Amino acid sequence: MQIETGVLDVKTSETTKGPLLDASLDDDARLHVEFNRRFLHYRLKQIASTSLGDPPVTAAASERDPLSILMASASRRELPEAPKSGKDRSQTAMDRLMGDIISHLRDQGLGFLPTLKDSEGLYVIRSVARALWCIDNCHQTLANAAAHKSVPSLPSTWSSFTGYFDPESRKRKKRHLEERPLRDNSNVLLGLIGKPVLAGARWQQFRNDVRSSATHTSLNV
Repeated sequence: MQIETGVLDVKTSETTKGPLLDASLDDDARLHVEFNRRFLHYRLKQIASTSLGDPPVTAAASERDPLSILMASASRRELPEAPKSGKDRSQTAMDRLMGDIISHLRDQGLGFLPTLKDSEGLYVIRSVARALWCIDNCHQTLANAAAHKSVPSLPSTWSSFTGYFDPESRKRKKRHLEERPLRDNSNVLLGLIGKPVLAGARWQQFRNDVRSSATHTSLNV
């Protein structure tokens, strides 16, 4: 591509042709890069029309060009902060569960685009937390039912995610599984699998765990 201004010609062929999108990027990152590449072209036109008389671009400045920054941003992955929704910004039991899920994702080297971590990313984490909360302290009950019905067991990934629900603090003697919440959470989990933020090989094991969890709970109600 060449932008002609009558006096100044700006050649951008090297940045607009060829394999601009790294094959290792996830689908959401590809969309992010493609969207912002159009904005980059717009900015290049502005630069071409206003840069006469400006000093030459230094090597240090060229290393911080918009395309390099954009590609670096598309490759970076982050996780939201663990919530603190209790009094005086303390953590509730649900906050602790979400925090442990975030830690699990971090240990697996997983994360979301910085622009999506507090929206789509937090939705994924909260959805998984609600599903695990629904069966907290009932893992063995579900395991017994799964063995009796010959259905898949709960993934071992979640075996340590228990003990958050405290019956005594809620004035209940025993936790009871309820059919409707189990089905609703199973449907939400199945809906996560096709989300772009969970696309790519890096999320394969997590998607498998989510799918197995949804199947396990839905078939045990």
